[in-house]
Amino acid sequence: MSISKKPPTKSRKQPNKSTKRLPIYSVPDRRICWPDNPEGFVVPQKELEDFIGNQTLYQAQATAERFAVVGEAALAIGKGKDVEFNWEMIRRIVSEDKNAYYQRVMKAMLEAIEKGMEGIMVAYGTVTYLLEFGFAYTACSTNEEFYERRIKRMKRATKRRK
Repeated sequence: MSISKKPPTKSRKQPNKSTKRLPIYSVPDRRICWPDNPEGFVVPQKELEDFIGNQTLYQAQATAERFAVVGEAALAIGKGKDVEFNWEMIRRIVSEDKNAYYQRVMKAMLEAIEKGMEGIMVAYGTVTYLLEFGFAYTACSTNEEFYERRIKRMKRATKRRK
């Protein structure tokens, strides 16, 4: 009996050319070094892990949503979409928790986002790591869902104030 290699079929090993690939700005590049942090995050990796590890389940769920929304809003800012609205949303989210660790990480996120696309990618990479490490979320669909819900909430709140 001879074993011969079969050519790959369309259903096996050959990517479908019609599938969409993620745009380059949605995939964090951890090779980007950031000032004082060669790991490619806005704060050292150990600090992120300690921050997440010291939260209750209730706190962790709120934190996950907040960071996911900030990451998506940062990407929207980088694309030039609703820049003022997204900045307002980020500022509100930063003020939602007075915890010192939360404030430190969020302040670093803000500083990174303000520095342009490279900083946005570092901030988004930080969010992705934070969600994957601390919450076992897949960052792709969950972030967008959190972001869309937050947009709806903010728009409803704005309408009520008028």
